[in-house]
Amino acid sequence: IMNRYENEIHQKNVKLKQLNKNLQKEIDIKTQELFDSYLTDPLTKLANREKLIIDAQNRKYIGLLNIDSFKEINDFYGVEIGDKVLKKVATILRERVGIVYKLSGDEFAILDGDKFNLKRKIESIISFMDRAKIIIDNNEIQISFSSGIGPTLSKADMALKYAKKTRHKNVIMFSENLPIVKEYENNLKWKNII
Repeated sequence: IMNRYENEIHQKNVKLKQLNKNLQKEIDIKTQELFDSYLTDPLTKLANREKLIIDAQNRKYIGLLNIDSFKEINDFYGVEIGDKVLKKVATILRERVGIVYKLSGDEFAILDGDKFNLKRKIESIISFMDRAKIIIDNNEIQISFSSGIGPTLSKADMALKYAKKTRHKNVIMFSENLPIVKEYENNLKWKNII
């Protein structure tokens, strides 16, 4: 009887160890999936802003690309078509550049260690998109970009905002001499005064 009980206990312990091993594997897989989802845009499956911030520590320049008049695309064709446009643009950018990041709304980012190389890449993308015809659900949609380059995300964003504000179709590289820099400084000064 004792041998039988010992044998049963041993078999149950083996099963329990196997269950624990399987459970740990499942926990590891789910943890990795959760971590990956934290660093991935759910719509385009591109790396997201969090991943950009991590990766930007190893690169010197950030290039931002923002789809011009994307709100109008969403309003005219609907959000579903807008989402398909974002997916299509993500695919095109990935094919042309490699690693691309999807930020909020209709904004994408590219990293490079050389600002002039980054500018050439972005100009190539802009030129390609000017000639490309994107067809989604029998709708031909023309896509154009505004773009800014800077040594940090905030400076690239200032250059992008200046490009959009002035409707400048070329890539704007951040400079302390951009009028928008003085405008930001002035706004912060008055905010502090108020």
